[in-house]
This record gives sequence, structure tokens and C-alpha cells, in this order.
Amino acid sequence: MEGRTTVRNIRFDRTAERDRREIDERTFEFAAAILRLARELPADTPRHIVDQVARLGTEIGAQVDEAQRSNSRRRHLSEMAGARRDCGRLPYWLNLLVAIEAVPEEAMEPFLSEAQYLYALLTDICIVARQHLPENEPVED
Repeated sequence: MEGRTTVRNIRFDRTAERDRREIDERTFEFAAAILRLARELPADTPRHIVDQVARLGTEIGAQVDEAQRSNSRRRHLSEMAGARRDCGRLPYWLNLLVAIEAVPEEAMEPFLSEAQYLYALLTDICIVARQHLPENEPVED
């Protein structure tokens, strides 16, 4: 089969590994960019908004990392779904920064675009993970 390698009865999908590296790298770089944004916001920006942006922007990557290290498919799906949920919430807070004129709209566009891309990627990952979820696998706490 093209795109697959078998080593000691373990099958690796090169496409899946490439996707895994992409989500790892993109969420890490996105978290770093969000932290730089939060650090550069005007001093009079409400602290609650800055904290929400920083928390959500970094939590996406942290949950992806946790999912990659999970030892069950159910736990993997749960962490990826959490990352997707946070990624879906982040644009609200980013748009709020624009609305209160803390950041110009054009400066926010790359962040909103990347959040949208990550959300779509995480959605695809969750769909595939659900399709491969065994019914009898126990749910982790």
C-alpha cells in the first residue's frame, strides 16, 4: 500500500504522521504568536480579555500535545475536541480586542485566519478519530 510502512507488525501512515507534525508545529507557533500579541497590547486593555486570549491561545497547543501523548483513542479524541472548542472560542476574544480598538482589524487578520485554519484541521482530526473509536474502549477520567 502506498503511503504506509510496516515495521514489526506496526503500521504507520505517513500522511497521518505529517498531519500530526503539522498540528503540533502550528499550534505551538500560534501559542507563541498569541503570547507576543498579549504582551504587546496597550496597558489599558482590560486584563480579563488579555488573560482569556493568552489562556485560549496557549491551551489549544497544550491540549493537542496532551492528545498526542494519550494512551487511548478516547482520551485522544477528548483532548483534540477540547482544543477544537478553545480554538472556536478564541475568535470572539480576538474580535473583542478589535472592537475596543486595542488592535487594528488588519493586524488581527493573521490571528483570525490561523484560528480558522486550526479549527478546520482540528475538526477533521476529530471526525477521523471518532470513526476509529472502538465502542468497547473504556473512557479515561
